[in-house]
Amino acid sequence: MRIVEEQYRFLKARNIGILILSVVSVILVAFQFAFQHDITIAGSILLYSIDLFFIINILLLYKRGSDSGAIIFHIVAAFPFDVLFLFWGGWSIEGISIILWVRMLRLIRLKYIFSIINNLRYISWINPGYLRISKFFLIIIILGHFVACAWYVAAYFSGFPANSWVLLSGIHEAGHLHAYLRSLYWAVTTLTTVGYGDITPHLDYEYIIAIITMASGAFMYAFIIGNIASIISNLDRQKASFRSKVDTMSIYLKKRGIPRSLNNRIKNYYEYVWLHHRGFDEYYFLRELPDHLQLDVLLHLTKELLVETPIFKYSSEELKHVLVMALQARTYDPGSYVARAGHKGKEMYFISKGRIEIQGEPGTAALFTLKPGDYFGDLSMLTGEMRTANAVAHGFCEIFVLHAKDFNRIKEEYPDFVDVLSKISSQKSDLTAKMILEGIVL
Repeated sequence: MRIVEEQYRFLKARNIGILILSVVSVILVAFQFAFQHDITIAGSILLYSIDLFFIINILLLYKRGSDSGAIIFHIVAAFPFDVLFLFWGGWSIEGISIILWVRMLRLIRLKYIFSIINNLRYISWINPGYLRISKFFLIIIILGHFVACAWYVAAYFSGFPANSWVLLSGIHEAGHLHAYLRSLYWAVTTLTTVGYGDITPHLDYEYIIAIITMASGAFMYAFIIGNIASIISNLDRQKASFRSKVDTMSIYLKKRGIPRSLNNRIKNYYEYVWLHHRGFDEYYFLRELPDHLQLDVLLHLTKELLVETPIFKYSSEELKHVLVMALQARTYDPGSYVARAGHKGKEMYFISKGRIEIQGEPGTAALFTLKPGDYFGDLSMLTGEMRTANAVAHGFCEIFVLHAKDFNRIKEEYPDFVDVLSKISSQKSDLTAKMILEGIVL
C-alpha cells in the first residue's frame, strides 16, 4: 500500500510539474515571438531547461510502455527543434528570428495543460469543482496573453504605421515589458467587455483583431462566468443537502412535540457529524467497501487503540484484524449514556476520542474518568452481572463497539483469544483495578 501511495504522490507531483512548466514555456515562447523578436540567453536557458524536463518525462513514458502515438506527440512537444537552426540564427522572417518561428512548435504543449487538469481528478482528492475553476482561469490567462501578443505583433509586421495604435500610444520605442503591459491591458479590457476606449483600432487589421477579440470575450464571459457560478453553487451541494435533511428532521420533531432541548441536542449531534465526518455514516460507508479496504481503513482509524489497548496489543496480527473488522463506530453527544446501571452488558467499548465519566447515580459527580485508549464493558459482558454504574459522555465522544455475539464468535473460532483474555485479566490497569475494588461493574 505504501508503494502505491508513493506512486500516486510521484504521479501527482510529475503532472503538476508538467502543468506549470507547460504554462511557463507557452507564455514565454509567445512573448519572445511578439515582443523580443530575437533570441536571448536567459530565455533560451530557461526554455532548454524546461525541454530537458520534458525529455526525461518521455524516457519515463517509454519505460512504462506507453503507446507509440503518445510518445511521438511528447517528442514533438519536448524536442528543441530550434537547436537545429542555431547556425542560421541570423536569418529572420518578417523581422523575427527564424529560431523564434521554430520555437512556436512548443505551443502544442497547450494540450498538456488541459489534459493534466482533467487527469488530476483521478490521481488526487482535489474537488472537481475547484479544478474546473482553475481550468477556466488558465483559459482566461492564456487567451489574454495570446491576444496581447497578436495585438502588438500585428502592428510590428506592418512596420508600425503612423496611425497604428502603437505609435498613437507612444510605445514604439518603449521596453518589451512596457509594451507587453499596454497590450495586455487592451486585451483584458476588450475580452472582459469593459473597453475604456483609451486604446482603439484605426487600421483594418486592427479592426479585425478587435472584432475577433470582442466576439471571443463575449463568448468567454458568458461561458466562463456562467460555469463558475454553476460550479460555486454545486461546491456546497452536499452541505446544502445535509442542511436540508437536518431542517426537515427538526420540523418533524417540532410537529411531534419533541422538547426544544432534545431537538437542539439532535441538531448539535448532526452538526458534529457534519464537521468531523461530512455527514457520512461510517458504519454503512465501511460496509460498502471490500473486506481488504475496509480492514485498511479500520486499522488506520484504530491505530492508537491498537498500540494502547491490551486486548489488541497482545493479539496476533490475524486475531487483531478479526477484532478490528468486528468493531462498529459510534458517536455520542455530550451527556449521552453509553452504558447504564442495572443493565446487563452486551457490548464492549473502546474510546477513540473524547472522555467518558463513570457515575454512581445519574447527574452525580464523576467517580472516574476514562480517556482515549481506555476500554470498558468487558466485565459485565464476561460475567453476566448487571452494571453497577453509568458511563456518560463528557463532550462529544467517538467509540468503537464490540458486540457480545462477535466477541463470543471470535472466542470460539480463535482459541488463542482465550489466552489474550487471560493475560489482560491478570494485568488490569490501575484505574480498572481501582474501579473493581470500588465494586463498580461495567
